[in-house]
Amino acid sequence: MTQATSRGALVICALGLSVSLAAQEPTATVATEGAVLRMHYATFDPMTTAPAMSPALVSHASDRLWIVQFAGTPTQAGRDAVAKAGGEIHRYLPDNAYVVRMGAAEAEAVGGVASVRWVGRYHPAYRLPGSTLLQLQAGNLPTARYNIVVVDKHQDKPALAAAIQALGGVVNSEETGSILFSATLTDKQLLAVAHLDQVLWADEWSAAEDDMDNARIQGGGNYVEAQAGYTGTGVNAHIYEGIEATHQDFTGGATNVRSSGGADTHGHCTAGIVFGNGTSNPAVRGMAPDAGKFFTQYSSVSGSRWQVISDLVNIYDVSHTTASWGNTQTTVYTSVSSEADDIIFDHDIAWTQSQSNTHNQNSRPQAWAKNIFSIGAVQHFDNSNPNDDSWAAGGGSTGPAADGRIKPTLSAYYDAIGTSDRTGSAGYSSGNWYASFGGTSGATPIVAGHNVLAIQMFADQTGHAGEGPFGNPLRNPSGSIHDNRPHFTTLKALQVISARQWTITPTTTDNTRTHVGWGFPNLQTMWDLRDKTFIVDEYDTDLLTSNGQIQRYDIAVASGEPAFRAVLNYAEPAANPSANPTLINNLSLRVTDPSGTIYWGNNGLLTSNWSSSGGSEDNINPIECVYVQNPASGQWVVEVIATAIVMDNHVETAAVDADFGLVVTGGQPLPPTSALFSTFGAGCPGSPNTVTPCTENNPTGGTLTNVTNNLEYGIIPSGLGASQLTSFEIYTRSTGGTVTIPAHIYPVLGTTPIASTTMTVGPTAGFYTATFPAPVSLGTTVFIAIDLTAGNVLVPNLTSGTTGAVFSRTPPGGWAYDPTVNRVGYRVFCTAGTVYDVPALGNVGNPQLGST
Repeated sequence: MTQATSRGALVICALGLSVSLAAQEPTATVATEGAVLRMHYATFDPMTTAPAMSPALVSHASDRLWIVQFAGTPTQAGRDAVAKAGGEIHRYLPDNAYVVRMGAAEAEAVGGVASVRWVGRYHPAYRLPGSTLLQLQAGNLPTARYNIVVVDKHQDKPALAAAIQALGGVVNSEETGSILFSATLTDKQLLAVAHLDQVLWADEWSAAEDDMDNARIQGGGNYVEAQAGYTGTGVNAHIYEGIEATHQDFTGGATNVRSSGGADTHGHCTAGIVFGNGTSNPAVRGMAPDAGKFFTQYSSVSGSRWQVISDLVNIYDVSHTTASWGNTQTTVYTSVSSEADDIIFDHDIAWTQSQSNTHNQNSRPQAWAKNIFSIGAVQHFDNSNPNDDSWAAGGGSTGPAADGRIKPTLSAYYDAIGTSDRTGSAGYSSGNWYASFGGTSGATPIVAGHNVLAIQMFADQTGHAGEGPFGNPLRNPSGSIHDNRPHFTTLKALQVISARQWTITPTTTDNTRTHVGWGFPNLQTMWDLRDKTFIVDEYDTDLLTSNGQIQRYDIAVASGEPAFRAVLNYAEPAANPSANPTLINNLSLRVTDPSGTIYWGNNGLLTSNWSSSGGSEDNINPIECVYVQNPASGQWVVEVIATAIVMDNHVETAAVDADFGLVVTGGQPLPPTSALFSTFGAGCPGSPNTVTPCTENNPTGGTLTNVTNNLEYGIIPSGLGASQLTSFEIYTRSTGGTVTIPAHIYPVLGTTPIASTTMTVGPTAGFYTATFPAPVSLGTTVFIAIDLTAGNVLVPNLTSGTTGAVFSRTPPGGWAYDPTVNRVGYRVFCTAGTVYDVPALGNVGNPQLGST
C-alpha cells in the first residue's frame, strides 16, 4: 500500500517489495474531512493510504503528471496559485483534484499552496483499465491497437506521435480535433506509453464505431458519470412510441402507458438512445441507462395526448417525454402546435421534439410550439469532434419559425447513430443493435438523454442537504427527484446556457442560429460551472405582478472569467394559431456591466456567438440570452422586466402574474441591495442608538472549523445600502497569544481599499473589532475584509449557521468566490451622523409596485 508519511515522502509496498519515493510526493498539511480520490483503479484518501501497485506501474522520477487535490471545492484563487507555482492544470479528478503537468520542483512548490491538500504522482497504474493491468501482470497482453486519451488535445499529439514512433509503435490515427489518439503497441510499448506526459488514459480500440458513444463524449455524458455517477437513476423518462419492452438493453423493463404496448422499430431505436444499457453492444449504451422507463405506442393510444401526459406526470412521476415523430410538416404554428404548448404549460414537463428532415423550414407542427425543446441536427461524420459538424451536409429541418422565433432550440447528430434494435429480424438489423440510426429522429433522443441527466444533477443533494449542486434550493428535500425536478423553463435555460455553440456566421452560411439553435448539450460545462451558476427556478419570491415591474439580481464577476452568460425562459400559455407572432406575455432580459454598458436579450446572437451591446427588447422569443466574452470584473446587474403580462402564467395565485426560469453563469450572486431611505427630524436622547448593529450574521458566534489559511477574506455584509460604517466585528480567534492583523473595506472585487485599520485578536473564540478613525460612507455593496496571510488567526468559518457570500485572495491578486468559507459570524456598526436613531422612511429590499 501507499502511505503519506510527511511532506515529500511516500512509501509504496507492492507485491512484497518496498519502494521509497521520498522527495517525490509533496503533501500539504491542511486537513479536511472525507476527501477521497475516486478513480477506476481505486478509491482512497491520499493523506493516509494509497493502493498497491506493481513497481513497473509507479511513476518515474522524470515523469511530469501529478494529482493535485484541494482542501475543499477548488477555487479560482487556488488554481491561480497552482499555475503561479508552475503547474499546468488539465483534467479534473474526483474529489476536488486535478491532473497537473509539472516537474518535481514545481510539485514541491504547489504542495506549499495554502488551499492544496495533497500532491502526488499520477502513476501509470491509474492510466490503464483493470482488464489491461491484469493481462500485463499475467504476461499475456497481446499486441493491440489502443485509443489513447491525450492530456491536451490541442498541443500534445505531435510529441506523442514522435514518442510512439521512437518506441517502435505504429501510429494509426491522430484523430484530429479529438481527445483520442490511436496506436498499435506491444505490451512493453504500452507500459512505456503509459509513462508519457501526454497520456491521460489508454484502453483497447474497438472496430465497431457508434455515435451514441460519440454523443456521450461530445455532450459530457461520460464526464458527469465519471464525476458524480449520473446515469439517470431516480428520473422517470418516457418514449412516445412503441418499444420492445422486455429487450435485454432495457434494465428493469419498461412500463406501457395508455396504449396496447406494441413495439415499433423506430421507437425502439429512439428508446435505446435515451436509456439503453449497452448489453447488446457496450458501444451503443444510451445516455441514461438507469432511468425509469415508460413508453406509449402512439398508433394504439387510448385517450388524448393531454391525458397520456397527465398520467405520466401525476401517476407515474415521469419528468421527461420525447417524440421523434409528429403531424404533417408545416412552416406555421398550428392547432397541434397550440396543443403542445398547452400540454406542457399544464403539466410542467420537459418535452423534446424532432424538427423533421426536410432540409428547409417545413417542420413538425409540435416543433413550432413555444414551450417545447425543438431539436435540429448536424452531420457529424462519425466522430466526437464538433469542429467538423455541418448542418448543410445533413438534412434536418430548420427555423426560424414563421413569426421569427429562434428554432430549433438545440441540435445533435443527424447521422450514423448506434443504438439498441429490436431482437433479431424484427429490427433494422439482424442483431440486437443498429449502427446507422439517424435524422432528427436520432438527434432528439440524444438531447432527451442529456435532459434526463441534467434533471438528476439538478435534484442531487449529496453535497448539501436541501440544495442541488448549483446551490439551488430544492422544493421538497425529502421528496423524489420528480418532486425536485427543475421546472421545464429552468431546465431549458440550463441546457441552453451550457450548450456548446457551433460557430455562428451570417445567416446565409452554414451552422447559423436558425439552423442549429443554441448548440449541442454539454453536461460537462454544466457540471464544471456549478459553483459559478445562479438559478431562479420559478420562485414565488421572484414573481412579476405588474407591467413595468423589474426583478433585479446583482452578480459579482471575478477577474479573468472567460464568459458571462444569462438565459431567461418563461412558460407561455398556448397561442391562438391565427396569431402571428405567437408570443403572449413579454418578459425581457437586460444585463448591465460594471461600466454601465447595457446588453438586451438576444441582441446580436442571431448572427454571432456573442451578444452585441445596446439594441432593444426582444418581443418575439420566450427565451432570451446574453453572452459576453471576457467580461469585466465587478458588479453585473441582471434584470427581468415585465414588459407585458397579459395572461396568467403563474397559476398558483389568483392574480395575473408571471414567474420565470433564469440561469446566470460566470459569477456569484450578491445580496439584494436595500432600498435607499431618507431620514427626517432629529434623534432624541432616549431613542435607540447606533451601537446596535446595522447588519449581522450568526451574531452569537458558534464553533469554528479550526482551519488556518494564508489568504485575505472578503465578506459581503447583507443589506447595508447607503450607510456610514464605523466598525465591524468578526468571530474568530488567534492560534496563540494576542496578534494584530490588517482590516479593510473594499468595493466588491476591488483590490484598493476604501478604508483601512487593524484588528487585535486574542486566543479565545469571540467577536473582535475593527474600528475606523472616521465613518466610512458606503454607496454600494462592499467587502469587509481581514488579512490572514500571516497564518496566525483562524479562518472565520463556523461549522453551522447562516450562510453568506465570502471571497478570498492572495494579495495583491484578484478575488475569487470561496465556497469553502460560507458561515461567518459578523456584526457591522453604522452611524447616520448622530448618536441616536432618527425616524426613517424606507424598506428592506427593492420596493415592489402594488406590494411593499
